[in-house]
Amino acid sequence: MHLVGSPACSGNRRYILPTIVVLEGQVITSNLRRNNLTAEWLMQQLQNRGTTADQVMLAALDTQGNLYLDKYNDYESPSKHHDSYTTI
Repeated sequence: MHLVGSPACSGNRRYILPTIVVLEGQVITSNLRRNNLTAEWLMQQLQNRGTTADQVMLAALDTQGNLYLDKYNDYESPSKHHDSYTTI
């Protein structure tokens, strides 16, 4: 998973954290706004992948503009597990 979001500093090190936009099926609109995105944009991205927010356990944006999805059904069968990415 690509990690993105707000930088967090610890000493001289700088860490990049993920920007989570869906958590357990709930859209986090404040994080979308911080990235100049809308809920409509997110719904279109999910529809393009044949899914909806309530089917997504976690969706996050990386620093390259990629949208990472981890759907609930990815855990039903290990052979079906796959990660999905979309570039903004």
